[in-house]
Amino acid sequence: MRYPKRSQYKYAKSRYRVRNWAQYEAGLRNRGDLTVWLSDAALSAWRAPASGRPGGQRTYSDLAIEAALTIRMVFHLPCSAKTSSALVGLTYYPPPPDRGMMISWLLLVLRALTGMARSHASLAAENAVLRHQLSVLQRDRKRPLLQRSDRVLWIWLCRHWRRWRYVLVLIQPATVLKWHREGYRRHWRRRSGGLGGRPRIPRSHINMIRRISSDHPEWGEDRIVLELRVKLGVEHAPSTIRRYMATRKGDSGPASTTWRTFLAGHASELWTMDLTTQPLWNYSVRYVLVLMELGSRRVVHVAVTASPTLAWVKQRIREATPFGSVPRFLVHDNDGIFGQFGRRRSGRSGRSYRSALDLWLGEVLCIKGIPIPYGAPNAAAHIERFMGSLRRECLNHFIFLSEDHLRRTVTAYITCYNKGRPHQGIEGIPECGPGWPGATRPATDDSPIRFVAHPVLGGLHHDYRLAA
Repeated sequence: MRYPKRSQYKYAKSRYRVRNWAQYEAGLRNRGDLTVWLSDAALSAWRAPASGRPGGQRTYSDLAIEAALTIRMVFHLPCSAKTSSALVGLTYYPPPPDRGMMISWLLLVLRALTGMARSHASLAAENAVLRHQLSVLQRDRKRPLLQRSDRVLWIWLCRHWRRWRYVLVLIQPATVLKWHREGYRRHWRRRSGGLGGRPRIPRSHINMIRRISSDHPEWGEDRIVLELRVKLGVEHAPSTIRRYMATRKGDSGPASTTWRTFLAGHASELWTMDLTTQPLWNYSVRYVLVLMELGSRRVVHVAVTASPTLAWVKQRIREATPFGSVPRFLVHDNDGIFGQFGRRRSGRSGRSYRSALDLWLGEVLCIKGIPIPYGAPNAAAHIERFMGSLRRECLNHFIFLSEDHLRRTVTAYITCYNKGRPHQGIEGIPECGPGWPGATRPATDDSPIRFVAHPVLGGLHHDYRLAA
């Protein structure tokens, strides 16, 4: 089968003829018109003087040639000898008289004559106002900032001085009039503000409404109305409660429990886990796994290995959770060792899991694994803070010779941390529980204190106790 040639599908290019030649030439003349103002000295030196030598004489001076080349470069004119010669031979038109300058001079003379007839008080007031504007301009700001006293001054001048418009330089007169109208509206709004509408509720009631709504963001105005009416004997309309409720920035849907509230409510049944790295003397890396009980801040288990795997992590969790001491929740990060699925998978119980570790925890140990959100290490702030303390107070002070050396050192620090290091978060020692008072002495007892300092890690830390 033969196909037709490509040339058969070509169409002739349309041609447009210019018919409005008069408008076309007028547009060209308007586009090419250029008016240059030259001084008398430049015009007198435009032509080149006679050299007095035989041969051809120069027509234009160096000034004319430099001016033509400058105009050509500024306006991006085509570089040709014809263009340059046309620019050099510019048509000279004498400049018309500057009528604006003449009018400004006449106005200046008239103002001087009227100023001679004005009183001394009027001239002094005008000088004072001009000096005030000069002081505003001299303030240490790129843009002059008008203060409230400046606005009040110009509003007063607007009402009591007829010539205030003539000496105003910084702002427009319409701005002063706008300030005056705004002050008028504020004045009458302040005078008539307490006449209409419902009376304001007491400040103590407002603080109580905001406290309840911030403590329970999931409550609506109807629930808070009922809480105040039944328990506290305070009755307000739902619209009033809605007006003073504490609002959270970015809330677009129903309020939910915050992460802080969740951790505080489940601290006794929640563990958290994390991994850190530590190099040995030969720059080989070892991994340290830590499991912590969140309620008491007690480190439950610690392990060290050179090659962490999912099976190794499972065995460490088995060792840390003997019979009867299994937590309900385990918070961990999104480490690749935990076998991330990418997409959630369903287990035999019907629940969906994000990693293989969570699947094993939920199906085998009946522990709900809670992976923190991506890029949010503050969700596991307690274990992250402990990892920082472990590194600052222990790991950074040693050069470890072997894996056993690292394990013994970390175990000694964990023992001191659990039994002898007061924790600021619980105001007590983790092994003894939150709020453990320990040994106390009366504040008025001036007898000398006898205590014993037990060195830890070769004197790096000390455990201070009262002597027997």
